[in-house]
Amino acid sequence: MQKYFLKGGLVGLGVMLTATSGAADRAERVSVELELGAAQLQKNELQSPNDASATRFDLARVLGTSSTQGTGRVTVKIPTAGGDEWLAVYAPLTFRGSAALGQTVVYEGSSFVGAPQTSATYRFDTYRLTWRRPVIQRAETTVRLGVTGLVRDAAISLSQPGVAASRSNTGLVPLLHGSFERRLGQRVSLIGDVDALGSGQGHALDLSLRAQYAIDTNWAVGAGYRMLDGGADNDTLYNFARIQWLTLGVRRSF
Repeated sequence: MQKYFLKGGLVGLGVMLTATSGAADRAERVSVELELGAAQLQKNELQSPNDASATRFDLARVLGTSSTQGTGRVTVKIPTAGGDEWLAVYAPLTFRGSAALGQTVVYEGSSFVGAPQTSATYRFDTYRLTWRRPVIQRAETTVRLGVTGLVRDAAISLSQPGVAASRSNTGLVPLLHGSFERRLGQRVSLIGDVDALGSGQGHALDLSLRAQYAIDTNWAVGAGYRMLDGGADNDTLYNFARIQWLTLGVRRSF
């Protein structure tokens, strides 16, 4: 229920900002972008709880580092007067797989033996709201800096015949945001963006680089690369994952 409430809140905020953006500089227009890709899990180290009662193991062994999972995200961009921008993003991401653990693993107080097939699910859905402002604005290059509020809705579950355990977490994470756009011609642009922050108890990085081709004044298509990297090391959880994928996208401006 909380997940759908958060989605509804972002949609409502987008509608509100759209309604109030009539005073915005129309050189930059409201746009909606759909990004699709096949994500590949590079690593996923897990221990929960983060103490001697649990086992630290590689969840990617169960989920499968050689397999890919379809994923996507929707981004609504809303310009405001003065050149600032708001971005509202919904980015679901789920990996599912099954394999033998190869060792006895204690996770969330439950013991899983190494030989049987173990099913695992790793879900990391995010909802983001970003404000950014241009700090460099030239004929061919624009650089923007800002901040992102990220709400994560995450869960990790393991199951074998007769035993199952799961851990879920919902929380707000503040991130720093940066982006650039470099025009390479009349229709082609190189675009990069990053949300990131680090501390002694973990870090988060969402990095994207893509090329975009403007079909006309309303439609654009693009392709590129995205990487997620991060995790937490605190009293209750040790979990660090890296995921990367190639992306295809389409943008509609209004």
